[in-house]
Amino acid sequence: MRSLSFQQNGVTVLATAKFWDNLNRLKATSSGSIAGFASTANYGYNLANQRTALTNADGAYWSFGYDSLGQVTTGNKHWPDATLVAGEQFGYVFDDIGNRQSTQTGGDPSGANLRQANYSVNNLNQITSRDVPGYLNIMGSADSNATVTVNGQSLYRRGEFYRQELAIANALSPIYTPVTNFASLTTTNGTLTSSNFGSILLPQTPEAFTFDADGNLFADGLWTNAWDGENRLLAIASPATVPDAAKRKLDFTYDWQGRRTQKVVSAWNGSWVPQSTNRFVYDGWNLIAILSSDLSPLASFSWGLDLSGSVQGAGGVGGLLSMTVHSGTNAGTYFYVFDGNGNVMALLNATNGVAAAQYEYGPFGELLRATGPLAQINPFLFSTKFYDWETGLLYYGHRYHSPGPGRWLSRDPIEEKGGRNLYAFVLNRPIGNLDMFGLTTPVQVLDVFFGPFVDERLWVMDENDEYTQHMRQWSAVQQALDKAKADLKANCAVWKSKHQTSAYWHPYITSKFDPDRASFIVPVGSPDGTDPLHAATDYAIYKLTGHITDNLWYSSVGSFTVCITVDSVDCCKDTAKAKLNIWVYNCMSKRSFGFPAPFSEESSQYEWWHWKEDYDLNSGGANHLPTKGGGSWGGT
Repeated sequence: MRSLSFQQNGVTVLATAKFWDNLNRLKATSSGSIAGFASTANYGYNLANQRTALTNADGAYWSFGYDSLGQVTTGNKHWPDATLVAGEQFGYVFDDIGNRQSTQTGGDPSGANLRQANYSVNNLNQITSRDVPGYLNIMGSADSNATVTVNGQSLYRRGEFYRQELAIANALSPIYTPVTNFASLTTTNGTLTSSNFGSILLPQTPEAFTFDADGNLFADGLWTNAWDGENRLLAIASPATVPDAAKRKLDFTYDWQGRRTQKVVSAWNGSWVPQSTNRFVYDGWNLIAILSSDLSPLASFSWGLDLSGSVQGAGGVGGLLSMTVHSGTNAGTYFYVFDGNGNVMALLNATNGVAAAQYEYGPFGELLRATGPLAQINPFLFSTKFYDWETGLLYYGHRYHSPGPGRWLSRDPIEEKGGRNLYAFVLNRPIGNLDMFGLTTPVQVLDVFFGPFVDERLWVMDENDEYTQHMRQWSAVQQALDKAKADLKANCAVWKSKHQTSAYWHPYITSKFDPDRASFIVPVGSPDGTDPLHAATDYAIYKLTGHITDNLWYSSVGSFTVCITVDSVDCCKDTAKAKLNIWVYNCMSKRSFGFPAPFSEESSQYEWWHWKEDYDLNSGGANHLPTKGGGSWGGT
């Protein structure tokens, strides 16, 4: 267990805790305040270590389904009695490289009336069009005894929850439609009423998408985008087809590191008229202050340890502690509440612990509900990333994520090292994975949720070992391939020997390059299952292979090795044709590996590479199986 308390004037206002199971998977998070606010998330997993359930404090729960590639295909919320929650049902269908083919969203308590949208993509994995169902999903919460209407229509209620689906005729043009939410409650002191007015912009269906020559999204049904030569988003503006009252323009400025330092929002009144200017101040990549155009403070932020157990090791995800609003009716300090993925679930008043904002999301970060006076003042939402309320985009640092289509607006800056589909968001595995800055291979959340002791040892390793620093950035195996290629170019088929090691009882990786092999060896530890090194070993194995072992691994002793060999003897003639074999084996264990099927990522820089096993149980052996291709995992 790991706990954290938030105090104001010596009084504990908020207490949070996290719990892990015996496989070091996050089991639960809990948060409670002095005002009685409670937020919990209890997680369930399948045999592939995928999160299949998330249960909240009130007993309502999400269920998730996956395809054979680990992509999330369903995400449905249920009431404690298993009845589906109206409007909170999601279904996704992907092609063989991870592009969306269709979605089904919405739904009533019986699971009917799901609204389908079909997608079209080109050969560059860019969306060219998608359907926009002519319905608006309006959800919220109000006193269970209150009478609530939306645009004068009665709606579905269950307890405090309400939902209405408004039909919108968007076949001919984008629609900017008003929405009025009216609630009344009769008490012994009279009748209380509340009215909220707003408008929602819905694009025309089908919605068309176009891209520039660098693969950046140029236009969709609601926005036209401008990019600079470094593929940074400079401006977003409403096109002429959008009604004048809804037109907005956002201009961005960046520093030399690519951090967004200014945001100017303008409205249309015959020409663009600036409405607000925000300037941003950072500590590393963590935003610590928002300033006005005259540099007066609007909001400031305090950060602690993020999901990595270190400062900024996971890009700040889950590490935001508090926000201070410096002026206006909502001036004050507010504490953040997160779920296990580092998504902001609530803000609590630091003085009394009362909820000032609460949020709910769909699987890809779709904002389902945002309630409370601070709901739209707080800029940090899904994955602790900055949310532009004007556009619905999440700013990750190096790219912008659009939760609606579940994609990035631009190609991955690290190219195929982040996955073969340059626009896919965390390989379509958002339930248990996160992206730190919009340019790395997704990090599985369960590999950073260890206890404090193991966390400390792992992050010392990361900070001091060059190879493990590379692991933090993206795929360790891909990094090994890149290093091998560089050595091949420099030395033909002869690799200079390179060694690095440390004491056995410290989590480490021994890496060795010799004329025919590059290997990465991880100690397994003692067989009693009590040594924290087991958790550290699991971490290293995951980083090298993309998988976590099951409990069978805990009773084994020996070393786990990832090896790379060179097939081509005379590789100097054409380094692009150098063939690299990658395989894994357990040098001394007689146990089954207990792994899922090998992952199928390929390197575009090589003709082919694959996984296989070495059945020689001697640590120095090289009795390689002659077969090629990615077979299933096995043991001896």
